[in-house]
Amino acid sequence: FASCVLVARELPRLPAPLSLPWDLQRLARKVVSKSPGPERTSTRRQGEVARGQLAVSQLVGLWEANASLQHLKRVVTVDQVQRLHVQSEGLQEKVNLLYNALASSAD
Repeated sequence: FASCVLVARELPRLPAPLSLPWDLQRLARKVVSKSPGPERTSTRRQGEVARGQLAVSQLVGLWEANASLQHLKRVVTVDQVQRLHVQSEGLQEKVNLLYNALASSAD
């Protein structure tokens, strides 16, 4: 998506025959900015780096979301269900012990 946005920012606003003034203006800007000052060059490079980092971070986020969805779609085994049941029983026992200890100290 990020690459589409970056490309769309460079597209003309009108169809091909009507976009000639816009294309000429963009061409003039590119020709004029071929030899910018050092501070303008560093600012432009920083902007390009920031846009690249944004695109990469969005791609990584999409990949991570897809990987987690694939992980969640896997079939659950009986062993996993039993392990979850044992863990929940242990947690329930600890909560009961804590409640009894707090209840006895309150009396």
